[in-house]
Amino acid sequence: MHSKRAETTKQLTLKGEQIFLDIMMQKYLVDVHTLLDIGERTMMEKWFPIIFSIHLPGI
Repeated sequence: MHSKRAETTKQLTLKGEQIFLDIMMQKYLVDVHTLLDIGERTMMEKWFPIIFSIHLPGI
């Protein structure tokens, strides 16, 4: 059960990460390399929920 959930989470994270990068570059003109330098794990944990809470309802 945990394994299945982890795999699903991984897939959603990969898809969500691309959307996240697209949103950040389009809306905030943040360079992709700057985002990658911040660190994927830190970036996703800190910004992912915030960005999606702001933007997903409107997509």
